[in-house]
Amino acid sequence: MIQAIYTACNLRICAAGHQYDNGGNSPDSPECERGRKAHSGLTSTLAAPARRALQGLGIDSPDALAQYTRGEIAGLHGVGPAGLHRLEAALTDAGLTFKQ
Repeated sequence: MIQAIYTACNLRICAAGHQYDNGGNSPDSPECERGRKAHSGLTSTLAAPARRALQGLGIDSPDALAQYTRGEIAGLHGVGPAGLHRLEAALTDAGLTFKQ
C-alpha cells in the first residue's frame, strides 16, 4: 500500500505524453531520454544529466567545448570526474584544450 502511494505521487507525464515514475528529477520520460541520446560525437559517452547540461549551453562539438574553462564545465550539474576526463580526451583528440 505504501509503495502504491509512493508511485502515485511520483507519476509524471512528459511533454510527449509518456507516463513514467519519476523517482529522480528528470523532466523527461525514459523513452524521450533514449531518443535524445547521441550515438556518436562529443556527448555520446556521457550520462544523461551531463549531456543535458552541455546541450543546454549549446555545446555539441569540441570547438564549442573549448570556449569554456575546465572549472566552468566541472561546475555543471552531472559532470563528474569521469565525464570531465572523457571531455578532456575529446578536446585532446581534436587538438584543443579548455579555455585558460
